[in-house]
Amino acid sequence: MAMLPIPVTAFRWLPAYDLHSRFLVFYAPVVCLLLLAYLFYVRDIFARVMFADILRPVPERDPFDRETASDAARRWWRRSRASFLALLPALLLASSIYCLLRYTTRLRQSLETATATGKVWDSPEEVGVLRSPSAPRVPPGKTPFGVPAPSSAALPGTLATRGHALRAAGIDDIPLFTELTALYIGVFATAVAAFLVMALKEHAKQAMGLSEQALMLGEWRAMNAVNEEVPPLPPPRQ
Repeated sequence: MAMLPIPVTAFRWLPAYDLHSRFLVFYAPVVCLLLLAYLFYVRDIFARVMFADILRPVPERDPFDRETASDAARRWWRRSRASFLALLPALLLASSIYCLLRYTTRLRQSLETATATGKVWDSPEEVGVLRSPSAPRVPPGKTPFGVPAPSSAALPGTLATRGHALRAAGIDDIPLFTELTALYIGVFATAVAAFLVMALKEHAKQAMGLSEQALMLGEWRAMNAVNEEVPPLPPPRQ
């Protein structure tokens, strides 16, 4: 899944400037791989945080004793942390969708800015596509005599003009370059993080020997109670 940005960028399933896509096709997978490696590196810490109620259970509240403020705060913190970790994959997926929608919006605004300024309008690579070799340099939306062109010929808003900008824009000519890069990488990085959080939870559950039945029925609570009541065995005599 960390390699998903490569086919998406190569086959242009998500539009991007040509030069920008060459940058993204390398750095987006690198960021995803580094994120995957880091989360795998801290998997033991993540497991201890996620299963803190099992590894360090909070004592049951005594109905005949008044609960202290520290115990109440500790219990509230445990519940809040458990709720956040349960919602974390959904929040990461929502962040991925937000980055995708935001990227498409900002890319459209970037194309409008690039075509309106005319920086990429007369690129020599596009001779014969949008202009002839002898055509004079004129601003978009104007005729060679300075007369405003008809609305149907207002080139900055056409698909041909935007396609030309995607192909011909240089790195220095791309408006919102930094934001587009962050949003593009964020689409994949947050999705990879959501997948890893769910995978690491299942890995930690198997490593601890917990079954689905024990988690759903709360049998681990009884196991902890038995372990607390039974004293440890004395060390063997030598």
